[in-house]
Amino acid sequence: MSYAVIVFFDPETDAFVRRLWKGLEQVGVPNRYEIIKGRPHISLGVWDDLNEAEAIRRLPDFARRARPFAVSLAAAALLPDGDVYLIPDVTPELLHLYTETHRVFAGLGQQPRGNCRHDCWLPHATIGYHVEPSRQLPALDIIRKAALPLQAQVTEVGLIRFHPLVFVACRELGPDATRA
Repeated sequence: MSYAVIVFFDPETDAFVRRLWKGLEQVGVPNRYEIIKGRPHISLGVWDDLNEAEAIRRLPDFARRARPFAVSLAAAALLPDGDVYLIPDVTPELLHLYTETHRVFAGLGQQPRGNCRHDCWLPHATIGYHVEPSRQLPALDIIRKAALPLQAQVTEVGLIRFHPLVFVACRELGPDATRA
């Protein structure tokens, strides 16, 4: 079973990304997130296996020590495998939270994988998976017409398990956070 520690956006940014998903659907790009009931997010760490109980125990303190912060979704990227990303500016706050993720959850699972490994992180919010070549230009045109850069707020952190997607735990960021 795979796991990820991810951060979620404020409601306005969440709605913006969901509108992009809908726009991409209109040009033939399947909306994988709607199918699996996912939320727009940035992944901080992904593991093939993780001590779930201990990660759940550590998550509230991790969230309390962090603060909500601004991030600009400044660009889009099309990867060679057809994935389409929104790319945030790497702010000191985002980089610190990424580093803390790997410090706090170190030793709880197998080495982080993919573009969330500690040595080669590509921060992103995925908006399309394996987009077929014939759909890539129309998809990029949808994104080009979007109002980027978008000023977003990172407000929550979550632990997910996948596939299938299960939201294991979610906490608002900050010392006064109340949502569990």
